[in-house]
Amino acid sequence: MLDACSRKEVSHVLIWKLDRVTRMGAREALNFFHALDCWHIQYKSVTESWLDSEGPVPMLRDILISIVGSFAKQERESLILRTKAGLARARSEGKTLGRPKKIFDRERLVQLRNAGWSLGQLSKEFRISRTHVARLVQ
Repeated sequence: MLDACSRKEVSHVLIWKLDRVTRMGAREALNFFHALDCWHIQYKSVTESWLDSEGPVPMLRDILISIVGSFAKQERESLILRTKAGLARARSEGKTLGRPKKIFDRERLVQLRNAGWSLGQLSKEFRISRTHVARLVQ
């Protein structure tokens, strides 16, 4: 989107909420809106009426962006910590995380490859990617 804005391919940006733009803190949020201002791109938030390029005095808007951007960064860091804690708890309870393992007969796969089956045929037969088949038969 920023590339399109820099090339003047858009004239307005509609934002749902500031923390959907960035959760990297006040500086990044201010840089984002400064760039839009420099390119003369109008912006408006659907849920935050104060976040509007034609809204309050720019100084007040910058202060609000800084405050909300800081809270968004803190929320992001809290979310990361809660996620890591939840994963650690799940592991300690013996839960298996991630995508379920594909179970298939690897010996049969190698036998079929030696019998002349192509990687594509094996991929369809065993419902795995061609790259995975290639790795397995090496």
